[in-house]
Amino acid sequence: VTRPMNSFMLYRSAYAERTKQWCTQNNHQIVSSVSGESWPMEPDEVRDQFDLWAKTERQNHHDAHPTYKFSPSKAANKRRK
Repeated sequence: VTRPMNSFMLYRSAYAERTKQWCTQNNHQIVSSVSGESWPMEPDEVRDQFDLWAKTERQNHHDAHPTYKFSPSKAANKRRK
């Protein structure tokens, strides 16, 4: 079971959908960096809306998986850079 998306991840997902309309090269690194830069510049109303959607996402996730508890695990074969 995956974790519920937080407000920024929901924003980034919506941002990626918008960039498909005007960007011919669908580079996820560029989308992530641009959305990361634009997130702090968004008005409070936009950020509040995404916070509300994230809260709904968390509640729906909890309703669907009431016993879920995030427990990170180390990758067995982690590559070094």
